[in-house]
Amino acid sequence: MQMPTASRLLDFNDQHLSSFFDWGFVVGALYALVAACVIFLLVELLLFLRRRCHGVSIKSANGELFISANAIGDVVTMVVRRFKEFNLRKCALHQRGFRYYLRLRIDLDGAELNLPQLTAELRDEILKALSGNLGIDSVDKVDIHVGKIHHRPAPRAAEPAAPSMMDDEPFNVM
Repeated sequence: MQMPTASRLLDFNDQHLSSFFDWGFVVGALYALVAACVIFLLVELLLFLRRRCHGVSIKSANGELFISANAIGDVVTMVVRRFKEFNLRKCALHQRGFRYYLRLRIDLDGAELNLPQLTAELRDEILKALSGNLGIDSVDKVDIHVGKIHHRPAPRAAEPAAPSMMDDEPFNVM
């Protein structure tokens, strides 16, 4: 068996070196593409994942004001109480990216309502109250989930009392 000489090894490497370089480039490009996709997904999850939060922070030149989710819920409760058709069951503050939104779970009293119009009015009133009372402009959406509709029948008109046997003349039993 003959030992390969240095010139033979160099010839072998020169022939296949370009094909090895091509495969290495392709594999490296695939690794870079996978790494870029993973980084993009992590940034997407961190910035745009919906998550429940504990309050809204308002920064100013003199400091920071933190308004808790409970305080926001109290303002929302006051607004919802103005609408006699709605019963608020739950109010939750969520964050998506740098924006906030509210999720309300409500029950309705009465089945014959113009629900789209009423919920639009409720949304507008909530956003006005948050902006006017608390100075929160970063809440830009109010999701409303209707849980139940309580149908209350209209009260019946008073029916005339049925004539009593005692009101008539007594029986003559014979």
